[in-house]
Amino acid sequence: MLTKRKYLIEYPTLSQTNLMENIIVKDIVQIYLREIEEGIERKIIRVFTNNNTICYYTEKKKNSELISNEKKQIITACEYLKFILEALTSINEIKKYKLCFTYENKNFELDVYPKHEEEATLNVEFEYDGKDAMLPPFISIIKEITNNRKYKDSSLAQNNIIK
Repeated sequence: MLTKRKYLIEYPTLSQTNLMENIIVKDIVQIYLREIEEGIERKIIRVFTNNNTICYYTEKKKNSELISNEKKQIITACEYLKFILEALTSINEIKKYKLCFTYENKNFELDVYPKHEEEATLNVEFEYDGKDAMLPPFISIIKEITNNRKYKDSSLAQNNIIK
């Protein structure tokens, strides 16, 4: 059974990032769009990595507190620019760096928000075998936030926590 965990962590230092294996850094901008259908969250995402930019359009509908359906599709840069006209002006865009790395054969994603230099988030997805994933010892975990809505990107943007 595949499971996900999310942790609030202390902002990583350069020496900590040097310990990450197979690291890929992604420069990400997420912009939330006006709702056109009740209950469906829409956003566009621009991901820059390895001198390549990919843009996405996503729609997410919550089925319950823990389960949602998400449709994600690649869009052109021109389509991305057109969608910006539909941006929710009451919500900040999210700017972050996603550091994707491996530790103990598990894939981790560490989200660093440039204007919030005290804390970051760490995500791990793993095959659950009755034990939680081994977390990298060089990362300082503050607490688990897997089901805490306060730390979802949409909440961070809405509450102007991350800019």
